[in-house]
Amino acid sequence: KSFEPIVYTHVVPLVFAIYPQIPAKTLPEFVAWLKANPEKAKIATSGRGSAQEMAAEMFRMASGANTLLIPYKGSSAAHPDLLAGRTALYIDTISAIQSQVKAGNVRAIAVSTLKRSAALPDVPTADEQGLKGYEANTNGGFLAPAGTPKGIIAKLNSEINAALRLPDVRAKLEAAGIEIQGGTPQDYAALIKSDLAKWGKLIQDAGIPAE
Repeated sequence: KSFEPIVYTHVVPLVFAIYPQIPAKTLPEFVAWLKANPEKAKIATSGRGSAQEMAAEMFRMASGANTLLIPYKGSSAAHPDLLAGRTALYIDTISAIQSQVKAGNVRAIAVSTLKRSAALPDVPTADEQGLKGYEANTNGGFLAPAGTPKGIIAKLNSEINAALRLPDVRAKLEAAGIEIQGGTPQDYAALIKSDLAKWGKLIQDAGIPAE
């Protein structure tokens, strides 16, 4: 309530990246492996409240696997243990993990959005592989202080949407796996409302404490 939405600018899909020595090529195979190897069912996250933790909790609940979530201070801290096999899975942003995927250091078995990512088009979605309705990402946009005049909101919305259409802007963002959105202030307000409800329910269902 302290802000006025201006425009929804981007979404970054998350990638299910697993230790490549695990004998699983698909998400269902990985779920089966987790259930058969509960002592190794360790999922790295980026700490309390992160998109990575929310995605991992959603996966844990949807898959029924008895997993242990291990918090790290960001991707750079989590990657070494994943590459060494001390954790089995890290659901990371595509922008942070795609270089490791392309180098073969981790295996990408799913993306978290409902449609495939243009940056990793051969990687199927979790939804495609049986986790129906599974959708998680990081996203962002521009906000102004509450009470900002509507004319200013409209002007900023128009200019930012125009910037998002510039070829050099699109090329740079899309190369990093960032998917450009755009739209009206009302579109962004609706997304914020739905995200608050969705993730609030997950936090409650998973029993995640406030810290």
